[in-house]
Amino acid sequence: MLSVLVLALEVMDREAHPLGLTINWAKTKIQNIGDLDGVHRMHYATVQGNQVEVVESFTYLGSLIHCSGSSEPEIKRRANVVREAMSMLDQNIWRSCITLETSCAFTTRVFSRYSYMELRHCR
Repeated sequence: MLSVLVLALEVMDREAHPLGLTINWAKTKIQNIGDLDGVHRMHYATVQGNQVEVVESFTYLGSLIHCSGSSEPEIKRRANVVREAMSMLDQNIWRSCITLETSCAFTTRVFSRYSYMELRHCR
């Protein structure tokens, strides 16, 4: 599968050249989705004499894309974001001098709103 991706990059580079377009090889990365054999061992692929990094995961439009095709790494990442946000609230809201009732109400509203936004994007 990796050879097909390399061939596609070579064709894209060849077709773009007459139009005056070039590929920034330093920013180009390859991800071999669904094929875990050999991906972890190979860190770079050579495309027309340029080294292109082979990555296991990357972030696209705010979502983590993993080579396994599973959404589990993205769900874990989002859970960590919520956990960090709650930790910051714990440090800054719960331990402040406001009343416990206000603190609980504020934390519940923020957590439920943020969790809803994150879960809505998982669909």
